[in-house]
Amino acid sequence: MDKIKMLRLVIAVLGGAFIASTTLTLPPASAATVTVNMNSPRQTIEGIGADYAFSQSSSKVGQYTLQNLKPTHARVEMDLSEWEPTNDDSNPLNFNWPSFHDSGSTHNNFLQLQDLKSKGIGVVASIWNGAKFRGRHI
Repeated sequence: MDKIKMLRLVIAVLGGAFIASTTLTLPPASAATVTVNMNSPRQTIEGIGADYAFSQSSSKVGQYTLQNLKPTHARVEMDLSEWEPTNDDSNPLNFNWPSFHDSGSTHNNFLQLQDLKSKGIGVVASIWNGAKFRGRHI
């Protein structure tokens, strides 16, 4: 594929439309043999992570993964635009805790964090939707 055709393909994909000006040919699939030597371990997997952003641990899929995959780590979201919707003062290093809202989806996220932690699952809260007053929306 020449550079112009490649550039057109990249632009089309990045623009949200997939316009291929050339046909991609893949090599034929072939059989593979995998041998696992249990006497010579190379890596030990100590746990599996799960993504429970948007309260997915309470969904049917979330409940299934909690019961059957037994994750050792989990990620949930923390929406800063709901937790602290307006700036409490002009100092970003000063925390005025009464200005933080423990209600609605924020409260549900805290309950989800507590629930996962009570099951012995390590948790990480990822920042979602930084408050607009901080100068930019994350």
